[in-house]
Amino acid sequence: MKSHLPAAVALISMLAVSCGAEKSTPEPRVNEVVILINNFGEKVFISDDPASWVDKNLVARVNNGTKATIEEIYKAAITPDYTIMRLKVNTNNPTYTGWVHSFDAGYSTEKEK
Repeated sequence: MKSHLPAAVALISMLAVSCGAEKSTPEPRVNEVVILINNFGEKVFISDDPASWVDKNLVARVNNGTKATIEEIYKAAITPDYTIMRLKVNTNNPTYTGWVHSFDAGYSTEKEK
């Protein structure tokens, strides 16, 4: 059975970029402070697993506009032409550490060259 996940991830990434979420900085950097924004809802989901956003992996749901510091960057090839990027972040007040989609921090998903 063919998975529709790559197409769904690509669509979400394109929509995030078209909503103006993409930063002018081409690549995120460790220790960079970002503002988390979900262009499709009121909360940004933080997961303990960079590859899963099911309920058992959710650490928190934080409000749009929450500041976070990037601790780590994760990339995984979905197809030969498409790579997803996840950012491990740390928020304060309250403090949460976990993974967010790169587009929730203003970065478009990177396409391999």
